[in-house]
Formats: sequence, structure tokens, C-alpha cells
Amino acid sequence: MLLSTSPLLTPLPFLLTLAAVLSLPIAVQAAPGIEDPGRVVAVTVFQGQALVTREIALPEDNGLVEAIVTGLPERLMPGSLYAEPGQGVEVRSVRTRVRPIEETSREEVRELDAQIEELNREMQRLRRRQQVMQQREQYLSRLEQFTAGNTSGDLAKGVLDADALAKLTRLVFTEREEVATQQTELEFEQRELQKEVQLLQRKRQTLTAGRDRSSREAVVFLSKGAGAATLRLTYLVSGASWSPSYNLRADDERSTVTVEYNAQVTQMSGEDWSDVEMTLSTATPSLVATPPTLEPLDIRLVADTARQRGRQSKVELFARQQALASNRSSGFAAPASAPPSAVVGDELEAVERSAPGGFGGVYADDGAALGRFDSTLNRLAGQMQVLDLSGRDARDKSIQPPKPTEGISVVYRLASRTSLPSRSDKQLIQIAALPLEAEFYHVATPVLTSYVYEEAKLANETKTVLLAGPAATFVGDRFVGRGQMPSVSVGESFTIGLGIDESLRASRELVDESDRIQGGNRVATFDYRLAIENFGDAPVTVRLTDRLPKSDGKSVKVTLLGASPEPDAEFAPSKDGFVRWTIEAPGGATGDDAVEATYTLQLEHDKNLVVSGSAD
Repeated sequence: MLLSTSPLLTPLPFLLTLAAVLSLPIAVQAAPGIEDPGRVVAVTVFQGQALVTREIALPEDNGLVEAIVTGLPERLMPGSLYAEPGQGVEVRSVRTRVRPIEETSREEVRELDAQIEELNREMQRLRRRQQVMQQREQYLSRLEQFTAGNTSGDLAKGVLDADALAKLTRLVFTEREEVATQQTELEFEQRELQKEVQLLQRKRQTLTAGRDRSSREAVVFLSKGAGAATLRLTYLVSGASWSPSYNLRADDERSTVTVEYNAQVTQMSGEDWSDVEMTLSTATPSLVATPPTLEPLDIRLVADTARQRGRQSKVELFARQQALASNRSSGFAAPASAPPSAVVGDELEAVERSAPGGFGGVYADDGAALGRFDSTLNRLAGQMQVLDLSGRDARDKSIQPPKPTEGISVVYRLASRTSLPSRSDKQLIQIAALPLEAEFYHVATPVLTSYVYEEAKLANETKTVLLAGPAATFVGDRFVGRGQMPSVSVGESFTIGLGIDESLRASRELVDESDRIQGGNRVATFDYRLAIENFGDAPVTVRLTDRLPKSDGKSVKVTLLGASPEPDAEFAPSKDGFVRWTIEAPGGATGDDAVEATYTLQLEHDKNLVVSGSAD
């Protein structure tokens, strides 16, 4: 048989060889995989979120590797995962997955389950004994009925057996007493067993609280060269925040005040941070790098009644725009303080419905979703501009939106590594300890209180910005009270209170008063005496402050006729009516020897009117 040499036909031997080759199994080399939780090496805590960095060691072999990072926290924010390759590593893909796992009970849980089961069996035995007691009680009731019926018949016939009746009566009462006693004991035992069961169940709930039945993992597909290499995985978690707090410690010599700047950290992310580089920040993490796109503003003319329909104020529009812009910058993540629909209304709800995966995901890489956000921002801003151009709202200052206020954005990098387990209570870590030179003095306002307080004026000559927060104040080792620390910039001065000085007392007294009529006006004169008593041995300088009534100068004329000694120049009196003296109270100046400051005040006003204050 002749074989065709047509190019469309293939010789038989070649076909047989090809078939043999195709029948062989083809070996496909799969990428080697590693499964490693890695180690948390750095954490930046924001206000409500934290940026966590894990480091994973890769095998030394070169080629393709699938790294599975296990044990990611439950509060991982979707879309925030990012893989940062080390030297010689190229990341091909990154994704997260949730893998169900079978929960393995710990020994303590198994022991508790066994105890609970045994107690439940005992309670079942008690219930059965109670059923028997109920049956005995029912039998005794039937026996009483039978005895009463027969006794009535025998009594009518005159054949009543008194001895048998007495024995039967004693039997019934004895049995009833025993039944009542046993029922009481059974009820008591049942209540005690119920308490034990509830206690064991609470212990079990505590041991198993927060135990996840699924494992969150990151799957990173990468290629690498030969040699050791690392991979860094960063992601945002919720459930983490911090706030500033202070310990202010003045030394006994009254020369310096050490400002211990602390952070109260809430760490409920679901993972422990052990020996990590810790950073605290007041900034807001942004997952969207591109700014919103500005669109043209088209205007037209309509009737004023049409403009009034569905109209919103500038304040409402501004609030919606600010909330929407904040959600855009954070990757459309829901704000922790309130439901998003309650903050920004229909605009965010519309974008939410159009975003893939539902609300709460981060869609920074979704251009269509970003475009919808930008269009909504442009529409809200356009409505506010139209209100300006329409003329009315532009002149009405009462409905103007508030000016946006930007808080202080600072970053604190802690000098030493820190460990913070995930737990519900706040944890205190120190940011810095700053010894500052201070000016110490005493202040007295006897119109408010007879106590004299000590204060210190400090200047922040460090490079650390201090944020407002609660402060606990100490003088030496003695706790003197709590206060509030203001926000202090670098180089700014501030004042702190150091508590009451028990060796000093202040007083204020109206010594004399006189009234006269001049024309149609009442002219009243008041003489006041202020005094400082020093029960200690050392002299003390006190800033003694009082206040004069403040008026517009038309209805009531207020005049300081004289003062002794002369008040401080900047408080003689000030524009707010404050008068201050800086006086020195020597040791032992008490009673008639107390240091005094006196002044005379004059009021002049219409005689037909009386003085009233804003507090009336």
C-alpha cells in the first residue's frame, strides 16, 4: 500500500509515535508553599485603627513560592492588605481567605463539660425523687379521703375502732411530715446544683470567649532568587485607639516639673503585639491616594418656588460633604462612631449600593466606585455654591457652614519596643518623660474660695508636641489632685495647678457701704478688704485677684476710686474688670497681722433701677 505524500496527510509511523508521546503523563511542577503566621514587628496606632506589619521568613530556594500567612485577626479591614517584598523578591498576587477550622477543645473546657454533665445527671435524679414525693403525697391524700369516708360510716353504725383510727391518723401525719421534709431538702439541693451549673457555664464561656471557628489567612504568590529573604505584610485592623494622659511631678525644691507623657491604648484587635516597634499617630490612615476630580458647575434659571422645594441648608450640605470626603479618603470604610447612613444620608447609601461587596469594604482600586464618590462630592459642593450665587443665603450669616477645623497631626515613635496584648481594658504606655523648668507661685481668688492654690508656669522647650488630656499632679511623692492638660506646641508656655496650699488662707470682706442721690442717679460706694493669712514659717508670694462689675459704661458707670497697695499694672483693672495684686505674706502673718489689700468701688446709675447680673 502506497502512503500519500500530500501535505494534508501525516505518515502513520509519526502518528503512532505522537500518540505514544501524548499518552505519557505530563509532570507539572507546582510552586512550593510555606505556611507561617510570621511575626508582628511594627504597629502604628491611629484614632480607631492600627496599621500592623508582619514579617515572614521565606525559604532559601529560588523560584515560585506560595506563602500562606496564617492567624490574621478577625478585625482585619478588607482591602487594606499589602505585601511589601524584600530584596530579590517579586510579589505576583495577594489575596485573603477565610478557612473554616475544627475547634479543638482545651483540657479545661473538657473538664468543665464533664462536671456540667455530672451535675445535670444529679439534677435529673433529684427531679425523679421529687416525682416520687409527689406520688406519695397524692397517695396520702387518697388515703385520707378513704379513711374519712369509712370513719363516717362506722360512726353512724356505732362500730368505730378508735385505736385503729388513731394509728392511721398518726401514720398519715408522720408520712406527710417526712414528705414535706424531703421535698424541702430536694428543692434546696436542686437550687444549689443549679448555681453550680451556672457558675461552671460562666467559666466555660470565659474560656471559650472570642474563639474563632475560622482562620483568616493571606495567600501571597511570589518569585524569589536564591538565598534568604523576607516578606512584609501590612494591614489595617479596627478595635485599636489611643488617647493622651499625663503625670505632672513637681520636685520638693520647686525648681522643675517633670511631664510624664503617657498614652492610654485600647487594643482589641484580636491579635497580641509582642516586642514591636510602636508608633502613635493622630493622623487618619488614607487608603486612597488620588484626589477627587473637580467637575464643571452648570447653572440655569428657575422660579423661586421651584428652588425652595427640597432645599437644604448650607450646614446640612457641608456636614454631608465632609462625612462623604472622610469616607472616601479612608477607602469607604464605615466610621466607628456612627452608622454611615445617619451621617451622610442618601449620598453614601447610593454609593454603598453600587460598590462591589457591600458596605465596609475598601474599594480604592475600583475606578468606577471612586468616580461615583467624586460625582456625589461635586453635586454636594455645587448645591452649596448655588446657594451662594442665589443671593439670599450668601447674606444670611446664621446658616453659614462652620469653617473646617484641622486638628494637630502628630506622630510619636516610642524609643523602646513595646508589648500590648489584645484585651478589653486600656493599657498605659509612656511616650516621653520631659523635665521642664518652671516658675512657681500662689494664686488666691477669695471672691470664689478661701483656699489658696499653687501653680507653675512652664515652657515646652522640647521637640515634643503635647496633646490635651487628663493629668494627675504630684508634688514630690504626694498626690495633690487631677486636672486637664492643654494642647501645647513646641516653644509654647502653659500653666498647671499644683493643688491647695493648706498653710494659706484668703478672705474677702465688704467693710463699708454708702449711698447718695445725685440728680436723677444713685451713687453707691463700696469699700472692700482682701486678706492673706500665712500659717507657715516661710514667706510666700501670692497673686491676689478680685473682680469689679463689668458694664457697657452707659446704663451703669463703674469706677475704681482707689486701692492700697497699687494693683499690678496689667490688672488695674483689666478690660474684663479683674484687679490683681502681687503681695508677699511673711511667715506667721495671721489674724490682725494678715497681709491686706483694700479698694473702693463706685457705681452710678438711674435711681429708679436696680443692679442685676447675668446670673440672675
